[in-house]
Amino acid sequence: MNQLKTFKQIEDIIVSFGDDCNRKIKTVVLDSEFMIKGCRNGHDFAIIELETPIEFNANVRPICLPYLNHYIPETMTIVSFGLKNFFSKSSPLMREFKMKHDPMCEKPDSDKMPTDMPDFICAKAFDPTDYSSPRVCHGDSGASLIQRSPDGRNTLVGEVSFGTPGCPANELVRFTKVDRYLNQICDLTGLCYTLNSIDTKLRSV
Repeated sequence: MNQLKTFKQIEDIIVSFGDDCNRKIKTVVLDSEFMIKGCRNGHDFAIIELETPIEFNANVRPICLPYLNHYIPETMTIVSFGLKNFFSKSSPLMREFKMKHDPMCEKPDSDKMPTDMPDFICAKAFDPTDYSSPRVCHGDSGASLIQRSPDGRNTLVGEVSFGTPGCPANELVRFTKVDRYLNQICDLTGLCYTLNSIDTKLRSV
């Protein structure tokens, strides 16, 4: 397991977004339960504050937070910069692909990692027998699991936590459910609109 980065290493990280926008990190807030539980038993999320604010435009837009008990679609959309498979080369281009929700979280025999955490969402490739099937792989940690409405609005339903080692075609991917942490997000950032809304039912799209 990789060691946690030092504060100096975190300070040196550059966050890139949009066409050519870069920001340095000011603050990182982690859930202490993530480390207490060995970095594999849920609570895998962080909130990052940048040194200077992001200016939104036609190409750089915010993503919506989910409501409580957010609907999980059968077809899941992931946006990431990770590898396509274990042997592929990395790319500077963002990729968008789909996986299938697996509510039973059935993992392959080679996978010894937990599946029963209350903040997990599980997914598999649509064809687990095809090595070229789109799926999560190295470099995808923290990648977004989004739900896209008919009008093009994106909601952040989950974030990639980990998958089966080696990212085989039959891997089981675990995502962190964002709606489990809406109270922490509200307390730390002031973004509370999905908690305060009188409409807490998530619409299926």
